[in-house]
Amino acid sequence: MSTSKRAKEARQKAQAAAKKQRQLEAQGFSKVAKKRKKDFTDYVPKNEAYRPDEKQYSSVKTSGSPAECARPNSKQYTGDFIRGIGTMHKSNAIPVVDPEFMKDLARMRRN
Repeated sequence: MSTSKRAKEARQKAQAAAKKQRQLEAQGFSKVAKKRKKDFTDYVPKNEAYRPDEKQYSSVKTSGSPAECARPNSKQYTGDFIRGIGTMHKSNAIPVVDPEFMKDLARMRRN
């Protein structure tokens, strides 16, 4: 009765490992590695980080009145040249300056 393929491969692996071990021992290496005992201690930095002297810059001097931080007036068009805002294509807003142009825009959009 012959040996199974699995047993044969396992035997070949064991023989290859033994051969490799013999070669290592011939070169002066041993199979058993020496384990070092690990000493865990708290980390203490050698010295503090270097930080150069920094210049101190003062803040902006304010008079303290509430008008300095007040909300600016809203900007609103008060003239009479522009009649409105039209849309040419998608969200492309254009100023409309005369009523005839308004009609032309409406015809272009509606065909």
